[in-house]
Order: sequence, then structure tokens, then C-alpha cells
Amino acid sequence: MSGGKGPGFPEGEDMRQRLFGKVCGTFEVRNSKRQKSAFLRWVQEMLREEGIPSRVSIDRCVVKNRNLIIGNLEKAATVVTAHYDTPKVMPFPFATYLDHFWLSLFSQSWGIILALAIPQFLLAYLSVSLFPRYLLFLLTFVLFFFTVNNHHNKNDNSSGVLGVLECALRCKETGREDIAFVLFDNEEWGLLGSAGFAKKYGKQMKGKWVVNLDCIGAGDDLILVCNKFTLPKAQSMVWALGKEPPGKRVYARLSKNMLVMSDNANFSANGIMIGAFRKDRFGLKLSRIHRWTDRELDEKNIDLVCDLITAHESGKSVKYMEREPKRKIC
Repeated sequence: MSGGKGPGFPEGEDMRQRLFGKVCGTFEVRNSKRQKSAFLRWVQEMLREEGIPSRVSIDRCVVKNRNLIIGNLEKAATVVTAHYDTPKVMPFPFATYLDHFWLSLFSQSWGIILALAIPQFLLAYLSVSLFPRYLLFLLTFVLFFFTVNNHHNKNDNSSGVLGVLECALRCKETGREDIAFVLFDNEEWGLLGSAGFAKKYGKQMKGKWVVNLDCIGAGDDLILVCNKFTLPKAQSMVWALGKEPPGKRVYARLSKNMLVMSDNANFSANGIMIGAFRKDRFGLKLSRIHRWTDRELDEKNIDLVCDLITAHESGKSVKYMEREPKRKIC
């Protein structure tokens, strides 16, 4: 985040450390109802101190989802979002590739398949009856998906939460009401929070751009993942930013993989996802998420994403406006 007394941080370094300490420390696990309630209370109290309005909206989709709306949703032309819930831990490594559906599917499922299949083959070989095998299958499934919280969630998605909060603080300091913010609940359970929000506020959201921040903390390729409808908007955001800082690349891309999606999928005609990707021999990927290795968060990425958003909406770059624009955007 911005060092010193940067935009949105009237208390300078103290405010920066306060946000990091709370989001990545005190409230890094936001999974149970109690954990989410404590986090939402803190966010609303912090925003109230800064003079920023917020409210919790109960938006039903399968369950009651508690989404936090920050700012004036009616006046906003752009709504910046992120999910605040955190996942269960996965006991095996996996990755999501930007352009490879089948590779991503294999990477995310191989461990589950082995964990479910090997015990079943072994019990069948030992002629164990069907009922104990069925119980073991259910137990293994529950252990994989419903039991152990991931206690390290800096990239997924504390980074997105920090991006939303910094942008909100910056907008307050400059007196802007054309950007609103939403922290979504239950993204990890199938985009439920944003689905409920889109259903409830569908008419109000018509014509507004949704910029969703998910896993922006680890990786030097900050990519605006979009579809054919939102590509022009994403490209114009990159143009407004100008030249990237050293070591970072910012560009818009169409995704060839339906698994690379987040809450923006519920606003497909107007939704853009910003994520930080790494490159390996197979391509660009999101990695170390849903794992105890999710301990990396590059503060420069938070700065850069907030500059990207506020630069486009104000028509000028916050930090890099004196540099020549970089023409390559895809």
C-alpha cells in the first residue's frame, strides 16, 4: 500500500499497518459465521471512523449471504468488489491456468480423485462390505472440503479485501462518489454472495461496471481478465494507468478457461476480474491458493491495482501520470 501519507491514508504508515495487521493477522481466517461477524464489525467501525458509509446487505442465494456495501451504490458508475470469505485448506497443491481448462481441471482434482479412489479400491480388494466403504467415502469427502480452515490467506483473498479498502479510503480523501465497493460473502462456496447480490440489486446495477479483485497479491503479471463485452473497458483502464512500475506488467486478456472466474461471473456483461498471475512452463497461473503456502502478499500490487482503478475513473494516473503511456495492452 501507499507509504507515508499517501492517498487514503491520513495517518500514513499507522493506517497502512493497521489494515495489514487486521486483514492479514487478526481476521485472516474468515470462514465461520462468528469469524465473519467479527471481521464485518471491525471493517464498519474503521470505515465509520473515516466517515465512509457502509451497510450489511442480507442477500439470499441458497443461504443468507452477508455482503458489505461501501459508499453510495446508486451514484456509482463503477463498483469495485472482492470476496472476504476464506477457504478450507487443500492437502495437495493445485493451480488455475489462464488459458488451459483441462490442465487446470486436472491440477485441481487429481488429489481428490486419488484420496477418494485408493481407499475404495483397497477395501474392495479386501472384500469389505459396501456400507463401510460408503461411510469412508463420505468421511474422506468431508475431510477434504468441510473440516480444516486455511490459516494463511494473504493472496486469496486478503489481497482483494485490502485493495477494496484502500480504494475506498482514497475515494473518501478525494471526495469522489462515482465508485462504490462491495465485499462479497461465500464466494468459496460457489459465488453465492454475489449471486444473491446480483439478484437483489439487478436493476440498480444495470449499466454499472463491476471490477472484481481476486488473488491480486502474488505475481508480477496483473491481468484484467474479461470477455468480449468488457474487453474495451479493460483496455481503457490499462491505457489510463500509463507505464507500469519496474518488474510489473499490466494488461487485458480474454480468458480461454471457464475455471478462471470469480464473483465477476455474476455480472458477465459488465464484469472484469483483476488477478495476479505467475508464469511457468505451461503458462500463466494462479497458484498457492487454498494452501498453507498462501503467505505472500506484494504491497506494490495493491498500490498498482488501486492506481489502475482510480486513474481510469478520474481520467489520470495517481502515481504514474507523468510517464508516457505504454501502448501494449494485450
